[in-house]
Amino acid sequence: MLPFHIAAADLIIGASCAGCGRPAITLCDGCSLVLAPRPRVAWPRPVPRGLLEPTEVRPIASGIHEGPLRAALAQYKEEGQFGLLRVLGHFLAASVCLAAPEHGPVVLIPIPSSRVARIRRGQDAIDELARSASDSLRSIGLDCSVRHPLVHSRRVADQSGLSARERSANMTGALRLRSAAGLDGRRIVVVDDILTTGATVVEATRVLSSAGFRPAAVAVIAATRSRT
Repeated sequence: MLPFHIAAADLIIGASCAGCGRPAITLCDGCSLVLAPRPRVAWPRPVPRGLLEPTEVRPIASGIHEGPLRAALAQYKEEGQFGLLRVLGHFLAASVCLAAPEHGPVVLIPIPSSRVARIRRGQDAIDELARSASDSLRSIGLDCSVRHPLVHSRRVADQSGLSARERSANMTGALRLRSAAGLDGRRIVVVDDILTTGATVVEATRVLSSAGFRPAAVAVIAATRSRT
């Protein structure tokens, strides 16, 4: 439980838990206990062919996109609660550990944010999460770095509310390779915050694979619950 003076300060300044809305500086005790990463393989349904051929690219998620984790992601990305970066970065780091468990150098490739999203949020949210995860992994001895070889080749629509087919059409051809520097000889893990239909990571996988850099896996913080 939080000390009385901190809890009182929360009530006075109006700070609330990002997970449930109760008075707290970032997360209340209850949500802190619930928000523990549990990395697992999280295939979208239906499974996109681009993640299966020519070799399997397993998607790993450390949580389900619901409840306090969904709320925390929304607060971090849309409301600028940057104090959640360490918690969410820990989720992503746990996914990377399961995605690339073998020894050897790993490079994280974040899905690039659009220019509009960066301006609106005041940051590149996925890049910050990737850097936080990389820092955590290096602190336990893993050779991990972040590279940014992908850029948008055209504008894309907001994916919210789109069907699986619409998401695929929205993302196909939306990314291109800017540079392959720092990718040779490393296991590549594409990272994003949320996995829904897989359209975005499929496009990233396509671009990297076409350049000869087939990813080892995809790592995300949360995946939507399968409907099948």
